[in-house]
Amino acid sequence: MQREFRSLLFFTVGISIVSFGLALATLTGLGTSAIGAPMWVLSLVMPLSFGTWNVIFSTVFILVQWAFLRRNFPLWYWVQLPLVFIQSAIIDTCVWLLELAIPAAYGWRLLYVAIGVVIMAIGVSFEVATAKYFVPAEGLPVAVSTATGVPFSYIKVGFDVAMALAAIAMSWWLLGYVEGVREGTIAQAVFTGFIVGAVQPYVDRMHAWAVNEPIE
Repeated sequence: MQREFRSLLFFTVGISIVSFGLALATLTGLGTSAIGAPMWVLSLVMPLSFGTWNVIFSTVFILVQWAFLRRNFPLWYWVQLPLVFIQSAIIDTCVWLLELAIPAAYGWRLLYVAIGVVIMAIGVSFEVATAKYFVPAEGLPVAVSTATGVPFSYIKVGFDVAMALAAIAMSWWLLGYVEGVREGTIAQAVFTGFIVGAVQPYVDRMHAWAVNEPIE
């Protein structure tokens, strides 16, 4: 039980790191993650914060997971819900802290996107190291893949593309221009996996040390 708790804390550190990187990249105005894009667009046109929309979307994602899995929905999957509130509070706090620190020059904003992508990738590696927990945006493709037998990679790509297209459609309709999906979104999609792969062995060792597992 103590090891599980430590692993969960390690995962929470991961989502905190991801949230900081997400806020930094998003505030540049050069695009956010495909999953976060619709939430960001809605936060620009409605009196609800980025983090609040994350709670709303993530709760829906959890319920959809339950709808697909029903009896096969593990009880511990509900731990996603309190984690969502932690993640969303950190997102809003980081947005508040960073919104005045973003430079106007395009080159500097592009650099901030790059830094944000690296930070998010490091956070993702913390999440992956636990090999058990996940945020609802990752849990939904897992549940659909489990229920349908369609490979996770196909579901995940389709889900990300659908969210990005939804953000483009909503921003064009509500704002009159495309917001949330730009070069930063592409950078995150292209480079996150490579960065995670590079740092994962080191983070895995950190996780093993944190939960008192033998370090290979």
